[in-house]
Amino acid sequence: MNTDVWRPKGPFVVVEPGVEWLKMAVCRPSRSKCVVQALHVSRIESAAGISPNDLAAALKAVKGGGLPVLAYLPRQTATIRLMELPSTDAGEIADMVDLQAARQTPYTRDEIARDYRVIGCPREGYTAVMLALAQRAVLRQRFYLFEEAGMEIGRMSVASEGLLSWYVRGIAQDGNGGRTMVLDVDWGATEMMLFEGTRPVFTRNLLLGTSQLLSDPRVWKEKFLEEIRRSLEAYRSEQPSCMPEQAVVTGGGAAVPGLADDLRGALGVPAECVDSMKPASGGAEAAAAAAARGVSVAALIGFGIAPEDAQFSFAPETFVMRKELVGKARGLTILTSLVMACMASASAFGMLNFFGRTHRLRLMERELAALEPEVKRVEAMLEVSRAAQARMKPRNASVRAAGEAHRAAAAAGVMLDSMSFDMREGRAQMEGSGGSWQDVRNFVGNLEQSPCFRNAREEGSSALDPKTGRYRFRVSCGLEIRDAE
Repeated sequence: MNTDVWRPKGPFVVVEPGVEWLKMAVCRPSRSKCVVQALHVSRIESAAGISPNDLAAALKAVKGGGLPVLAYLPRQTATIRLMELPSTDAGEIADMVDLQAARQTPYTRDEIARDYRVIGCPREGYTAVMLALAQRAVLRQRFYLFEEAGMEIGRMSVASEGLLSWYVRGIAQDGNGGRTMVLDVDWGATEMMLFEGTRPVFTRNLLLGTSQLLSDPRVWKEKFLEEIRRSLEAYRSEQPSCMPEQAVVTGGGAAVPGLADDLRGALGVPAECVDSMKPASGGAEAAAAAAARGVSVAALIGFGIAPEDAQFSFAPETFVMRKELVGKARGLTILTSLVMACMASASAFGMLNFFGRTHRLRLMERELAALEPEVKRVEAMLEVSRAAQARMKPRNASVRAAGEAHRAAAAAGVMLDSMSFDMREGRAQMEGSGGSWQDVRNFVGNLEQSPCFRNAREEGSSALDPKTGRYRFRVSCGLEIRDAE
């Protein structure tokens, strides 16, 4: 659990580097509302996804250069779990969360980053926590984008935390003990969060958004309502008496005609559409345009209301290490400057006292000689960090893909004779042989599970080679990573 409070003293930038949309705002802290000085919402047209140029253009549009930056991951790129743990001791809670985190994701512990925050005490002896999990590869990719765009991230959180602040700080009434279901409808997904008063007790990400609801409302609206009913049934199986008494729809839900009325009819509880900008002032025109296009800025406004409530802190270890090294290097630079100033002062004083000048000069030369190995060590560490960063860039994607293919082949027990990669088109083709037809199928399955490949399929059927007694195969697949044009 992160205990550092991120509280900017003046205006700051809030940004969501989404998959299809880029949202950015410059906000100013206020006691009661989020003061939006500028708001930018744009669709990412490139098939390759968001680029540093997109971020730089948005930052220029909101005039946020040089301001502190709070970024957050879209809900669909992270895993959120709400848990009640039978302890109130901070150390025991941390151990329980660490154990639960490994069970909530199919990835290994080294592949995920995790953080949690305490959200209340539901009953005596218990502590409610919100656990957030994110893939380190996703975090690294986002941090590289920000770095290339010239943006230094002060805090990286998750959209769910922004929605929590949006409701608790901006919508919920003081002392409200009712149960409220909040639906934050965005372009490609909807976040559902059930509150008991101001404490979230259930959350789920629905992979349905305004892009589907606006394309064919009659078909997709029924599927949307069915997903909500299923989610509530799943929660009802655990907490039969804790069903919502009212529903709040925000984000792009206002662009879907009759959504609140349909929700009211399906669940039998009062439902209303609430403008995402209700707890904010300023930026109304840009927010209204975003809502009309089916895009939600509720999480963005939630972080703008109370940036200090952003308790999740996700940062790749390489970036943390490099930041520490840069800090040390700056300290050494300042120290060297001070040493040089002292040398100049000693020289001036030595004009009056030759003996004192000689003595002081020798002391300073010894200090500089002692600092030189440390400076070289820091420079070597920086070089290693730069090399690690270079290896993670897309231009080295073919090396990563080849390594993943060999690992998949070794795990399936097949032999690869040839591999070809078209990094611009994002395609790969592999030929080889396996001891059995099942080995070939296992190899195709391993490629599907790899983060580098997608849509793996066998071209034709495996043929038994009478000379070797092995099954020859040819597999083609798409690449999740590719070189820049």
